[in-house]
Amino acid sequence: MAPTKQPDLTECFAVGCVSLKPRWALMCRAHWNRVPAQVQHDIYFTLPGFKANQDPTPYLIATHKAQLAVARFDNLGDGILQGITDEIVRFEARMDREA
Repeated sequence: MAPTKQPDLTECFAVGCVSLKPRWALMCRAHWNRVPAQVQHDIYFTLPGFKANQDPTPYLIATHKAQLAVARFDNLGDGILQGITDEIVRFEARMDREA
């Protein structure tokens, strides 16, 4: 019997999660299910531009908003929440400068 090929795996994007997920997924299923529907929509909406090597900023904002939502759900510390929020603010400022 031929060995089955394992999908390319990487760690979940949620802070502190070491679960492995397929490379094409942003988060493990448990964390993805905690992301609000509107944020999931924003990620799917901005993904084509990211994949087409266009400005990655909208996608990065959306993915960090997902990370922030999960961090809030998981009751991570204020320092972690503030760090993620600061990243989002930096990405949004970059978009404003480039507009």
